[in-house]
Amino acid sequence: MVHAEEAVSFLFTHRQAQDLSTTINVVMIGGRPVCPLCQTPLDGGPHACVKQNGHHEIVQIIEAEDEEEE
Repeated sequence: MVHAEEAVSFLFTHRQAQDLSTTINVVMIGGRPVCPLCQTPLDGGPHACVKQNGHHEIVQIIEAEDEEEE
């Protein structure tokens, strides 16, 4: 149970806030891709999209990384 008296405060500079914002964007971009219709994260398997009444499966295609990059 959370009490109203409990709180957390953070103090940081404007530059630190900008750095945090940049880091958050990098983490979000690196996350799971989302369905272009319903914006639900795709887990790599078939996805029954609610915008298509759950009848249209969207399959995520994962491209293999080039082995030459190693």
